[in-house]
Formats: sequence, C-alpha cells, structure tokens
Amino acid sequence: MKHKWPSLMETGGKSVTLPAGNYEWPFELMMAGDTSESLEGIRDASITYGLRATICRGKLARHISCSKKLRIIRTFAPTALEFMHNMSVEQTWINKVDYSVSIPTKAAVFGGSIVLETRFTPLVKGLEIERIVATLVEFQEFSMHSRHYIYTREHKSKREISQWDFEMSREQYWQDTIEETGQEGWVMKKTLQLPKRLSECIQDIDAQGIRVYHKLKIHIPIRNQDGHVSHLDLGIPVNIFISPSITLDDQGNFIDQAPSTQGPPSELIGPPVYGEHILDQLYDSLEDWQIPGQGSHQGEGEGSGTSTPHHTDSNESQTYESSNTFEPSQSSQSHDQSRSSSETVSTDSEELAELSKVPTYRTALRTPLQPHNQQGGALPPDYRTAAGAVANDS
Repeated sequence: MKHKWPSLMETGGKSVTLPAGNYEWPFELMMAGDTSESLEGIRDASITYGLRATICRGKLARHISCSKKLRIIRTFAPTALEFMHNMSVEQTWINKVDYSVSIPTKAAVFGGSIVLETRFTPLVKGLEIERIVATLVEFQEFSMHSRHYIYTREHKSKREISQWDFEMSREQYWQDTIEETGQEGWVMKKTLQLPKRLSECIQDIDAQGIRVYHKLKIHIPIRNQDGHVSHLDLGIPVNIFISPSITLDDQGNFIDQAPSTQGPPSELIGPPVYGEHILDQLYDSLEDWQIPGQGSHQGEGEGSGTSTPHHTDSNESQTYESSNTFEPSQSSQSHDQSRSSSETVSTDSEELAELSKVPTYRTALRTPLQPHNQQGGALPPDYRTAAGAVANDS
C-alpha cells in the first residue's frame, strides 16, 4: 500500500519563501475497509505503516523530511460472538474423573488477563490432583505464492508465551458439595495475566499470507491410588486482539494509563460476562417492600467447536482420546418483572407468601367469576380461599 499526496502548497511550480512561524496543512486519506492491521513483534514477518513529509528546497539545498510511525488496529465489534460465548471443555474420563475447564470469553485483550475456571470430580477413590499447568501457545503460519500461484512455500512455527503452575491442594480447593453439580471435588479459579509487550506476544491475525493464532493448553497430572500417574491434556482456543483504548509505544510496549483514563469508551468494549451482573439492581419500582423468594434465573445455550482432550496413563502405552468436541456455552439471564401498586399496602411475610401462590390452570377455569369490591384497602382473596370455593362448588 502506498499513497502520495500532491503538493500541499499551490505555488505553480515556483519556490516560495515562508517567513518564520508555525504552519499547518491538513491532509486526509480514506483507507479501504480490508486494510491489513499492523503486525510487529516477530522476526519472520511484519506489516508496518508510516507517514513521511518532505520540504523540497532548491537544487543546491538539502531537502528536509520527517517521518512518523502509524499503527492500524482491527478490533472486534461490541456485539461480536467472541464476547458472547464462553469456551469450555466438559468431559468424563471413564473410571477416572469428571472435569470441566472453561474461560469466560474467547476474546482476550492484549495486556489483559484470562480467568481460568476448573472443576474435577473423582469417580473412584484414591485419586489426587496435585497441580495444574496452563500454557499459552502462539502458532505462526507463513505462506508465499509465486506470481501465478504455481509454487507455494510454507513455514510453520510456535512458541510458548507464558506458563502458569498452580498447586491443587485438597485443603484449599476441595469442596464437599460443588454448587454446579452437587458432587464433591476440586474447584479452582485463577487469573492468567497476559504479556504487555508485542515482542513477547502478538495479536491474532490472518492477512497477507500470515496467520497467527493462540491456544491455552492445560496439563493435569492425576495420581491414582496405586501410585502411578495419569495425564490429562486439553486445549482451548483464545483470540487475542488489541483494543483501541490501550496505548502502545514505538517499541510495542503496553503503556499503563492513569486510573482516571483507564476506562475505555462504552462503544469500544464488549458487554460484561454473566458473572459480573451481581451488582445490577433487579427491582427498580419497588419502594417499601419486596416479595421474598423472587430472583433471576439463568439458562445456558450450547454451541459447538473443536478441541482434543487427551487422557494418558503413565503405566500404559495406549492413549485414550475422548470425543473431539467441546461445548462453548453461552450464558443468558431472564429478568423478573415486578409490579407496584398505586397505594402502599401494609402486609406481613405470610400474607405475601399466600399472594405469591398461583393456582393451576384447571383450578383457575373452575373458579367462578365473582366481582370483588376492594374497599378500604382490602386485599384480594388468597390461594386457600379460591381453592376452597372450588371445593364447595364441586
């Protein structure tokens, strides 16, 4: 890509002497929507952009020029699916362990962090999980074609970006009753901090014959009752992107901003994950009282993807592979609707519990329609009264 602007001064081809002072000439360029983003930090390939301005002088004088580096960033839209779906691997190793490993979203911002959640339920006695090793791996693929695409040269490589080693002690992470399953097992939630230098980690990209992608690999050694060690290996894809709200210097290092300027504009960030909804106000119209026992419910939808969890036993040469699927689940929540009366009614918890009962469809059809005149703030009949009226009529 190359673009050259015409002379910013209309001199008619003649030289002009400018008096001392500051001068500004605006210029602009409408870039194509498919322009490749900047790529820096790896030695095998790079995509860079720059601006160069030149003051042309006479034949016997040296030209004056200056240049400025320009970085182009391609980021996700706030409604991208990478922000909506969480990536999880939930499988059962027969006669070993039932496990779940997940991250909240597939997208991870450069210089940010990834929240790793793990759950392990032993299916036989004597199993022990002593540690979990997480490794972020970067895969690089390069391809070059001849003029008529007759010949193609390819080069592939990978590098380990970061590695985290967590001890899984029974005293700290064992739960007798896991909230999601109701079973016992180990539950761990850790935050994985990503590098803040492009020389250590670059964003995902697929342009100009360059493809870079990342995967979070998890390794769990499992000690059996007889002493031998089995190994569980799995991988979760991670899409690393550069946010427009962060600042990078000329060397590609992340610049920490002041707390007052760290918050990105709302239109540049994705929606919060389901776990961050706990501070939301559920009841906006109730002023004096709330009906107990009401709340929000969550549901899960399932998508599909590919991953390869490997189950390996150290004293056997055979490798066990579970089904090559993982289920990135999407969490959603339904908000309860609340109503408020025009007059404030003083009631106790027992009366509210009676009012909250809803008769069955068959009972509602058999109940005779009787007008109720509420005078003096009288309450409508409760569930028992309505059910008794049906019993008397029958």
